[in-house]
Amino acid sequence: MIEFNATSDETSMRSILQKYTKDMSMMLQNTVKTSLDLHSEMNSVYFNYVDYLVTDITTSLQAADRYYSDLHNTKMTRTDVAEVADNRTV
Repeated sequence: MIEFNATSDETSMRSILQKYTKDMSMMLQNTVKTSLDLHSEMNSVYFNYVDYLVTDITTSLQAADRYYSDLHNTKMTRTDVAEVADNRTV
């Protein structure tokens, strides 16, 4: 007995489009899954490292600003005292 499979342009095009749609859907699902995994990993890195780094830098800058302000106030006070002393002797 001879088997005969008839294909037409319509059936072959339909199967090609179905396969294409299925492959594109799988690719999109894998892309979304990978993106979610990457987002989760980046959140972990941020909470473990970046948050502490930003906090440390901010604290250091605030301390430096405070030290500068104290130094400036001390220098201005000494200058004012010296000027008053100079005015008294003149």
